[in-house]
Amino acid sequence: MPHPKLDPRTMLVWYILLIYFSLSSETAVQLCVVLLVSIMVALILTGSLKQYKVMIVILLLLGFQITVVQLLFCREGVLIYQWGILKIYSQALPLAITGILKSILIVFASMQFFTSASAQDFTLML
Repeated sequence: MPHPKLDPRTMLVWYILLIYFSLSSETAVQLCVVLLVSIMVALILTGSLKQYKVMIVILLLLGFQITVVQLLFCREGVLIYQWGILKIYSQALPLAITGILKSILIVFASMQFFTSASAQDFTLML
């Protein structure tokens, strides 16, 4: 059974906390913990994660693009593979993973915040 909707100010504080932790976390483990906590809170508050189904496809495409860009342009770490002008370094994938997790957290927090209340509630909050 879903809980009643929270006050928009409470959701704003939650949104700011998620954005802060997503930007201040450095490792993939920390980002995964923040993501799991936010998913659990969304599941408790709404009772279902059905509204995020469309977001998954978009984030998969975004993750693929981030990975390709990191593989092509990252020059940190040890050279792993070289083929002509294409060079792949060892830090490309860890940086891509943290970038993907940060993007997922920011999009997930934004969706939680903007679907938590109506536009009228947000204007009354101001």
